[in-house]
Amino acid sequence: MVGFLEGDGSFFIRSNNTLGFEISQKTIDPILYKIKSLFKRGETKTKFYKDRNTYVLAITSKKGREMLINYLHTYPLKTRKILAFSKWEECHKLLEVENPSPKEKERMNQLRNTINKFS
Repeated sequence: MVGFLEGDGSFFIRSNNTLGFEISQKTIDPILYKIKSLFKRGETKTKFYKDRNTYVLAITSKKGREMLINYLHTYPLKTRKILAFSKWEECHKLLEVENPSPKEKERMNQLRNTINKFS
């Protein structure tokens, strides 16, 4: 399953500091249902985008993110996507800070701007 997450998955940090992970597929692959059941139905959303003819499974809730983090600590990523995961996980932890300092806010901005840059 980790290979599927690496190949078709994407970590994101939006400008409003919403964190998530999503997998896009042109067909409703049975693996999407396995992933959905692994992270419990209430912690994932599946949506069909007609304009892109694509199914997207998204994990954005705090509980869902924590489940994904635990899963990826048990079954680690093997490609450079681990760099995006590391940044995403760091941002997840920073969001737990009740009153983030200017330095922590700046770090979240840096993580958002570089999450999918691997050089």
